[in-house]
Amino acid sequence: MSAPVELSHRDKSIIIAGLMTGLLLAALGQTVVGIVSAATIRELPLRDHIDVRDTTSIAELA
Repeated sequence: MSAPVELSHRDKSIIIAGLMTGLLLAALGQTVVGIVSAATIRELPLRDHIDVRDTTSIAELA
């Protein structure tokens, strides 16, 4: 088994900065996906035919 590799302070800083950048990009990506999804759902033509105030149950339709 080989001995563990010692990382320099610079190497550790680069690794930490890379991880933080990845987390930030992932969070931004989720935000963008959420905004685009909400906008897309609002644009669906099906939405115009759905009355959210309609309280008819499935049993009443049968």
